[in-house]
Amino acid sequence: MMIKYFLALLLVLHTAFDVWIYQCMWKQRRKPLPASVADVYDETRYQTFIDYKTDCRKPYYISEGLSLCIDLFILFSPFYTWMDQHTANVYTLTLMTALILIMINAVTAAFFAYHRTFLIEQKYGLNKRTKKEFWKDYLIDTGMGAVIMVCVLSFITFVCEHIRGWTGDFSYTFGQTFLLCVGLALVGFVIMLVLSLLSLVALMAQYSFTELEDGPLRQRIMELQKDSKKKVKHIKIYNESKKTNSKNAFLMKLLWFRMFGIADNFILENAQNELYAVLSHEIGHLKHKKDIFNYSKYGILALGFLLVVGVASHPAIIWQFNSLVQNTFGSLKTNYYLSLYVIMTIFEPISMLISVYFNAISRREEKEADMNAVKEGYGRELINTFKKISDDELVDLNPPQVVEILKYDHPSMVHRIEYIEKAMEEQIY
Repeated sequence: MMIKYFLALLLVLHTAFDVWIYQCMWKQRRKPLPASVADVYDETRYQTFIDYKTDCRKPYYISEGLSLCIDLFILFSPFYTWMDQHTANVYTLTLMTALILIMINAVTAAFFAYHRTFLIEQKYGLNKRTKKEFWKDYLIDTGMGAVIMVCVLSFITFVCEHIRGWTGDFSYTFGQTFLLCVGLALVGFVIMLVLSLLSLVALMAQYSFTELEDGPLRQRIMELQKDSKKKVKHIKIYNESKKTNSKNAFLMKLLWFRMFGIADNFILENAQNELYAVLSHEIGHLKHKKDIFNYSKYGILALGFLLVVGVASHPAIIWQFNSLVQNTFGSLKTNYYLSLYVIMTIFEPISMLISVYFNAISRREEKEADMNAVKEGYGRELINTFKKISDDELVDLNPPQVVEILKYDHPSMVHRIEYIEKAMEEQIY
């Protein structure tokens, strides 16, 4: 029972941390905006921003509280014992457990997503989806998440169920374990690649993508990436304007496949040089040269892999942990979803620390991409674009520094504008 209380404590602390982050953001909004972004909102529009965030506040707290209550109820209820008693084998047990919990979360999340989309965002002109489009997108996203979960859990269950036979009843050395884990990692990579392709298919099902025709725009995009070793040939326009007033341009990379996606309303409502500015930013990612910080990410992943190999080479540790989980939740069979859930919950604080470091690296890469736009002569246009997008989407311009460090994988808008302006001044002199 102690492990349940420990898991419950971690769940409570995680929710408290999220609420604390939210409160920090809320307090920061009451402070005057820095001079670099003070012109984004006029007085009326800033009050609209505050009203919008105020309307979102109560549903956020209810959602967080409800999610925590559901998690705690499932944790202390006989749910896992009941699943064990009424499910025939470990594959069915694992997958049915996952799918039931996905359905529970999907139903509760759908209510809050619907409320936010049609009662809040639509009120402030941020939503253009019809209800039919909303449910279509929601079902695609939820279904894709379920497919990924089923594939990953099926792979994990298959490996765990057969590894005893593969290793001659666990009579293997660390080196043999390493080679086995490398082989399994390669198989897992192939599975994740297939899932990534399915995600691309799901994206195509949500939006209509049309190849950009030959012309001045396409020619300029090709010119901007002439110095990049990696070229993008597919430039597609997608129909964002039918769903929201969000304007975006993105670079999709999947092994050999690269694609620029440009929102149709971006082209229709922004100046051409502003579009070039954003695309120069995306091309900056293509030109990115890895440094010690980027390679350190791979080092962390390698250490994680070696940790898995080390644990796998000592099966007694695994079976002892598995027995502890089974005894705690009254299970006779191994529920791999439950075991994975316990492991991920226990290691979540470490995972959060790693994500803070990865986010810092991501912010460095975004700054590097912004500098490419400045280098191409589009610094002012990039700033103007950021300001327009912020006004259109009611963006938090100046989050607390601690929140940016802990949660943001892109620099905050105030920091982006400040360092772009500084780079432009240095370029002049």
